[in-house]
Amino acid sequence: MSEDSGDTEFSDELRVKMLMASAKYYLSRGGFLPSLERTIKDIIEKAEKEGKPWAFYLKSHGLKKGFLGYTQDLEEAYQYILKHNIPY
Repeated sequence: MSEDSGDTEFSDELRVKMLMASAKYYLSRGGFLPSLERTIKDIIEKAEKEGKPWAFYLKSHGLKKGFLGYTQDLEEAYQYILKHNIPY
């Protein structure tokens, strides 16, 4: 799918879902690929800049729990959730 097709939101969302499924596979075997976390975080940050609602939710969840390439920071998560009116 090209970026000009207008389906980039679906593509990014689908990529995150596939990467999360891969992460569950690696975690279930006792490991995790740091590059996978970086890739997920990059996709989330790109979608956040484009104003995609799912990206704001995933970033807040990553900040709250300390995964998806984010360091756990409850205060930052709280402020981010308030700033972006994320229903949590």
